[in-house]
Amino acid sequence: RLGDLLSVGVLVSPDPAKAVEYYRAAEEAGVAAAKLRLAELTLRGEGVERDVQRGIDFLTEAGATNPASAYLKLGNVYASDQYGVTDGAKALHYLKLSAEAGNANAFVRIGELYRDGVAVEADQKKAFEAFEKAAVAGISSAKLKLGEAYVRGLGVAPDVDRGMALISEASAEENFVASAALGGHLMSGIYTERRPEQAVRYLEQAGEGGNGSALYRLGIMYRDGDGVVSDPRKAIDYFLRAAASNVAAAQVDLAQS
Repeated sequence: RLGDLLSVGVLVSPDPAKAVEYYRAAEEAGVAAAKLRLAELTLRGEGVERDVQRGIDFLTEAGATNPASAYLKLGNVYASDQYGVTDGAKALHYLKLSAEAGNANAFVRIGELYRDGVAVEADQKKAFEAFEKAAVAGISSAKLKLGEAYVRGLGVAPDVDRGMALISEASAEENFVASAALGGHLMSGIYTERRPEQAVRYLEQAGEGGNGSALYRLGIMYRDGDGVVSDPRKAIDYFLRAAASNVAAAQVDLAQS
């Protein structure tokens, strides 16, 4: 716990080097989670010299006692281009081991790799199957991704009603990304009937959660009086909040206001 506090600077000034000392002591005392923390710091070179292979070794060792978490992290290392060890086959291997150990979030990551063609050849059907497994396990982000697959017909025959129902289910679980997606579909009307009044409600939910995309769309709707009474001042306020969330399009709209 002392390592965690020093690593991120909770109640004290951040001191990664000191955090490494505590994690090493905890590891020697048999605390399994300490090896995961050491791996993360070693991979990033925080408080210790950056050593990707040593970080991978830590994660591999941690997998013996905590396969669900350690192999998820290891799979992400091999899927990333940050460490110079990108290997799609190894990424999938460790993500599958994590999933077999009960970590349904690993299925989400597998789905993302196949959907986006990251470290592996894009395969929308395999992405859909992975998202479906995670959604069945109750992972909210997977319900959103599975819903989008149904809406857009990615890896499965299009079923907009089923897709929107899944996205709505994720939104009801306070998944603000899902609320933004739901509002976006209802605003655009590309895949489903256009219902701007309902779109505003979902976008406001997402905006309250800090979703920049939702804040930007709300700015457009208040600017244009779409689903709401036109209110230029409110529109600018939403654009400002979206811009603060690094939404580039909001910065353009502000410059043109």
